[in-house]
Amino acid sequence: MLSVLIIEGMGDFRCKHCNKAYTRLGNMRRHERYECLGSLPRFRCSICSHTSRRKHDLQRHIFCALMKFYCDKCPKSYRFKKGLRRHEKYECGMEAKFFCTECPYKAKRSDNLSVHIALRHDYPRMQKLVRCSQRFICDICSKVYRHQGNLNRHKKYECGVEAKFYCDYCDYKAKRVDSLASHIALRHNSWK
Repeated sequence: MLSVLIIEGMGDFRCKHCNKAYTRLGNMRRHERYECLGSLPRFRCSICSHTSRRKHDLQRHIFCALMKFYCDKCPKSYRFKKGLRRHEKYECGMEAKFFCTECPYKAKRSDNLSVHIALRHDYPRMQKLVRCSQRFICDICSKVYRHQGNLNRHKKYECGVEAKFYCDYCDYKAKRVDSLASHIALRHNSWK
């Protein structure tokens, strides 16, 4: 008898945007406020155009955009400390030491030159070595990535793309909004 009453009372509270039914008023209000596509985002990032319905989601967005390791000498940033250490040791402020014998390409690291040769000058042995080392290489600019997702992001947002995010404090421009956010936080110690 009790279960029949519960079933009859289901769906008493409906979302005004999408008409989804809820048994509890609190659940319906939560849905309207944070989940329903008809509700407008209430929180806006001060750095980019990102919006969210929940404050926590906005805080996570800002944290993820800025949680990086920054080079003190240039605007480069890295997701992991070992990437920053490699950059500081072998790349930043260094002159290119490795030169391609087939074209004007030059590199600061020998592995980058090897990848360039394998991709641009079609040496099958080198291509095999590159593939075996589980590296993902951009076929446009020869940048090397350890993960396929990073290469996909590079191709979609960086390679051959004009910078469209501009710093309000200086002449810096970036191809990705998280790079601009990192620049502002590091160089200007400020949020817009």
